[in-house]
Formats: sequence, C-alpha cells, structure tokens
Amino acid sequence: MNVYLEVDGKPVPASELTWAHFSPCGCQCGVLVAQSGNFLVPDEESAWKEFYESAAIRKREKARGYTFKLMHHPDAVIALGGKCPHTPQWGVPDESAPEGFAWGKRSKAKKLHLIPFTGDTKRSNFATAPGGYDDRITAKCGESQWSFEVDSWMTSEFLKCEACVTAKEAS
Repeated sequence: MNVYLEVDGKPVPASELTWAHFSPCGCQCGVLVAQSGNFLVPDEESAWKEFYESAAIRKREKARGYTFKLMHHPDAVIALGGKCPHTPQWGVPDESAPEGFAWGKRSKAKKLHLIPFTGDTKRSNFATAPGGYDDRITAKCGESQWSFEVDSWMTSEFLKCEACVTAKEAS
C-alpha cells in the first residue's frame, strides 16, 4: 500500500515517516510510525488515539501541552531515549507517590488513589488490607477499599483522584 503524507509541503511515502511525540518543555518523549504494512496513522488526531487509548488521558495530555509532529524517520528517532534536562522533567510536575504511599486503583476503577503502601506484600502489584476482608485501606481522599492494584505503569494510563492530588500537595 503506497500512501503519501505531506511533510514541509512535499509528499513523502508514509512508510518513511514517524509521528514524534513532544512533551510540554519541547523534549521528545516518544514516537509512533506513520505506516507499517497495512497499519497507517495518517494524521495527528489518529496519532493521539493510537498513543493514548483513553479519551480522558488524551484530553489531559493535550491540556498539559504535549504535541505530535510528523517527521522523517531518521530525524524522529535521533532524540529518542534522551534525558530531559528541564525542571520539572518533561515540563510536568512530579506525580510520583511520596515515601510510604503508592498510586493504586480498585480493580475496575478508572481513577488512581493515593494509598499507604510499603511494598511489603506477597504480590508486588497488589495492596491488601492487613486485617483481611473485614479491614480496609483508606486513600488520602477517604476512599476505602479492601484492595488496590498498584502497578507503576498505571500512573500514566489513568487519571488521578483530584482530592488525593490535593492531599499530596498539602502534606
């Protein structure tokens, strides 16, 4: 499939192009090939949808100032994997959990809560209340649950509870 996309006013085979992803500070933070076989990402909105499955996350990242730019593949990968020298890094505030806490979510929830977590558990990605099913883990916002998933990959894939973010900033 020969598809051409426009770069700098000229048609270029899509198979030679990459969508470069830039953070608010201007540092490149990712790439997405424009075409691989029958897979095609023809425009910026499609790049957003391929990179971020959730509409809520796309909205958040656009509001933060993340962008995509269609580039020739060699130019797009040159800065990939580099370290961002800016403060805050990547142009966004540090959202990591403070010592003794983790961002966790209930099994089918779409928001993360800041919960007490030391990592002392049989399953490193799952926090359960120490007293069993009758006990609860209480997040900074007051959300109370028997268990929370705490995988680190979730911090970029789910929205955070605003009350928990506010409580983190206040402490």
